[in-house]
Formats: sequence, C-alpha cells, structure tokens
Amino acid sequence: MSPSTGPIQRLSQWVSARLRRRETDTEASPGRSSCQHPVSSSPTAPGPAADVETEGLPDRGESHSSPLEVAEVAVVVQGNEAAAESVEDLRFPTIPNHELLRCIGRGAYGEVWLARNTLGAFHAVKVVHRSSFDHSAPFDREFRGIQHYTPLSRTHHGLVRILHVGRNKESGYFYYVMELGDCEVNGQNIQPETYCAKNLANELDRRRQLPLRECLRLAMELAEALQYLHSRQLVHRDIKPSNIIYVDGVPKFADVGLVTHAAEGRLDTTRFLGTEGFVPPEGLGTPGADVFSLGKVLYEAWVGQPASAFPSGCEEDSPGNQEPAVAHFHQVICKACAPDSKQRYRSVMELQRDLLQLSDQIPD
Repeated sequence: MSPSTGPIQRLSQWVSARLRRRETDTEASPGRSSCQHPVSSSPTAPGPAADVETEGLPDRGESHSSPLEVAEVAVVVQGNEAAAESVEDLRFPTIPNHELLRCIGRGAYGEVWLARNTLGAFHAVKVVHRSSFDHSAPFDREFRGIQHYTPLSRTHHGLVRILHVGRNKESGYFYYVMELGDCEVNGQNIQPETYCAKNLANELDRRRQLPLRECLRLAMELAEALQYLHSRQLVHRDIKPSNIIYVDGVPKFADVGLVTHAAEGRLDTTRFLGTEGFVPPEGLGTPGADVFSLGKVLYEAWVGQPASAFPSGCEEDSPGNQEPAVAHFHQVICKACAPDSKQRYRSVMELQRDLLQLSDQIPD
C-alpha cells in the first residue's frame, strides 16, 4: 500500500472490496420475516476483491460485513479523516470455534451476534467492549457479574444458559456464548438468513396483551427464576420485555450484562442503568428494584399499555375488576409496581405466594 494513501482512501478500498465480495459470493436472497436484520453471508472462498490491499482495516476473519453495515461505516467516515483512522483501529471479535454470521442486536455496551460452532450448532454471542465505558471499573464489574452468573445459568430453566466466557485483553473486550432463543417464525428450526429472536416485546407488539391464564403462567415462571437468582445474592437490574426470550417455548431472563452481586449493585453509582419505565424511584441494584421491574413487565403483558402508563388500566374502579381473579391480579401488579418501596413486595417470595393463591382461583 502506498505510504501516501490516507485513511479515507484505504477505507474506500475496503468498502468497495466488501461490496464486490458480496456481489460475487451471495446467492439469491431468501424471503425474510418483517423483523429481519440485514444478512451477512459466510463464503468459503474469497471473491475477486481478495486482491485488494486492506491492511489495517476491519477484518472479521470467518465472518463478513453485510452491505448495510459497510455502507453505515462509509457514511459515518465520509470526508472525516479522524473517523476513518478510528475505523482503521477497529478489530472485529474473534470467537474460538465459532463463525460469526451476523449482528442481531446492539446495545450501549456491546453487540450480540448469531454464531455457528464447528459442530453446526447455533448460538448467540455477546461482545462487550472496554471502549464503551468511561473507565475500567464498570467494565470489570460486568465481567465479574458474568463470572458469578455463568454457573447458575446452567442450573435453572428460567435463566438463559451461558456456555462459555472469554476475554481478549489485548483487543479490549470480553464475550460470552449463550444458548440461542427461538426464532419468532421458525422456532428452533434456525435459518440464519431469516432468524429473528422471539422475545416478549415482539409478542406484545404482535398481540398487544396476553390473556389472564397465560399472563399468570408467565408471571409464575419469571418469579421463580428471579427468586433463584436472588437466592444466590445476584440481582438482574435490566428486566424488561425485550430481555425475556423464549427457548423451546420457555420464557427466560436474557441480556444478563447488568447482573451483579447484590452488594455491588447497591454501591453502583453508574447513571442511566436500566430502561425508563422499568426503574423504580430509588434506582436499580436491589432485589426490590427487580420486583418493581418484573411488575412493570406484567403490567405491559396484562394491560397492553407501556410501562410508563402505569397505573392506567389497573385502577380499582376499572370495569373488568368485577371478576375476582382479575381484581386480584390488578392488586398484585399494583403492589409489585408501587413507587414507594415500603408498599411494594419485600421479596419475590411474597410475590410468588400471591401468584400461587391467584392461580387457584383460575380454572385450567
């Protein structure tokens, strides 16, 4: 590569190479569900762009960028020398024994990839970058949280299982390999090109709200998993519908990046944790705060309104409250979501007790 070639020119070459490789290697695109993200193919042989010099530019190894991802990079750095240099410093994650197929989710602190291992099994891989944090303390704390959570995840059906954890100190990231949730369209028949994870948020977008029996069953299953987590002195800190996935039809707590030891959770002064509407007035980091968040999840699932609309639809004079079981469930949700922590359930076990009493009132 000529020494006079600047970062923008080198990035332009890389973008062109990636797009030409896609044109050569990608076959006709299959149909996709409405929630589908752009697809990254994984060709086994290099396309004609292999001769283009791309030293110092992003390289995914066995995984490749989608046209949209490449275009996004090009737009961001167009005419911006500093941004182009920043992209040149980027190193895409390498996950042992896994081929990264495409990015299926991004958050404030990392991204989630659809991956396939050497045996052909599909997994989800979350990569958390040190550069996403202002300083090392929260990054290290998140890593410790995953260390605490991983062995527990394999001992309860309501927690998404962590299969492997790794850390690349030189490149500044850690990652964890998880079981993959059901596809919203095809269940466990995973088709990489059309995969879209089934989670509670998508279900509520599609159905708006759940019937009482289904909502109660969801509540009991999630409360049991949360009680198990709390009994091991861990708190979740980010309970919301999009973080509840389905695996073989079973709802599970996912996106466990904010899971931490209860003692650390109370001392964590990091701002903007959690999601608006699901964070109690006193903040996150305690078992009681997790109960509040779970209550808001149940509110959305039952009433069909956003968490921020609480208590609309759960008032005592609502017309549907004439039915005893419905009135009881409203009371449970209102107590779980009480802004004043002193009026809220003191533990998940208290919530479980009321849910069990309610289940006796509803015929199968």
